[in-house]
Amino acid sequence: ILLCSYVVISYIRNVHYRKPPAGLMLSKTSSDLLFSLLFFLMLIQSETTISEKCDVYGPVFVLVFITAQLYFIAMCWDLYRTLRNPFRQPAADSIKIHLLVWIISAIIVGIVASQGIFQYREVYGICYTCNTGARLNWWNLLLVYLPLGTANLAGICVTVYAFRRLA
Repeated sequence: ILLCSYVVISYIRNVHYRKPPAGLMLSKTSSDLLFSLLFFLMLIQSETTISEKCDVYGPVFVLVFITAQLYFIAMCWDLYRTLRNPFRQPAADSIKIHLLVWIISAIIVGIVASQGIFQYREVYGICYTCNTGARLNWWNLLLVYLPLGTANLAGICVTVYAFRRLA
């Protein structure tokens, strides 16, 4: 929470930090900050209070998690495009990227939330996807592992491409 707050405050206070892709980084950091604040908010509330609000907390919790992952993927995409064409304007697609990140996240969470899968998980102390009892929870695969895996793969691929391109 402290590091995310430091990034947000630094961006606000220092005008020379406001260069692309700083807007994407600020948005990713803000999503991470909201995610961590919501996590701790759920932990400090009583079980009965939090379980009654899982229809709200669960989708919002997953929404900010997915937006953070999509912002990281967007920063990787932006770096890739900049390396391919160094003469393109750095902030050329920033509004489109922000819209895409939030629309994709909202669609995914909206579809999943309509299935009523969020419930209080006593083991974790938070509202999260329900335990299906199966070895593989498809909801976790869709909401956590695929966005996280895609973000990691994008980071690795753009790093390899950058090394090859700049070497």
